[in-house]
Amino acid sequence: MAYAERIRFAALPNIYENEELLPELFGVVETGEITRKLAGLLAGGELEAVKKRLSRFRHRLNPVDAIVGEVWGS
Repeated sequence: MAYAERIRFAALPNIYENEELLPELFGVVETGEITRKLAGLLAGGELEAVKKRLSRFRHRLNPVDAIVGEVWGS
């Protein structure tokens, strides 16, 4: 747990932006905690805001095409 206390974020979008774009749960996470977090996101209309914040991470290129391009140099 000492390592978890030293990091601010675990989700890559949050790390890249150094802010919580995507909600995170740390430590021993129980089902009830996940359910409460999701219920809060749904009730508050927060999912659309999360979707909008994450939209800047969309791939412009199909990931399969990108990998094939890297492998075959095309």
